[in-house]
Amino acid sequence: MKRSFLAAALAVPMLFGSVPAYAAAPKQVKVSLPDFPIVLNGTPVDNIHSQYPCSSIKTSLIFR
Repeated sequence: MKRSFLAAALAVPMLFGSVPAYAAAPKQVKVSLPDFPIVLNGTPVDNIHSQYPCSSIKTSLIFR
């Protein structure tokens, strides 16, 4: 009896009090091709002609 009451008391705030993850995400993000040369393990990356180019978001570089 005590365990079920405790479980219910802990579950109710988690169900109704939390903010969904999609609500905190921004609606738009500015993504661009980096304007600096990319070198990966000593090999230059041809970002212009690549099928999956590297992109940058703020200060992060994303490889696909």
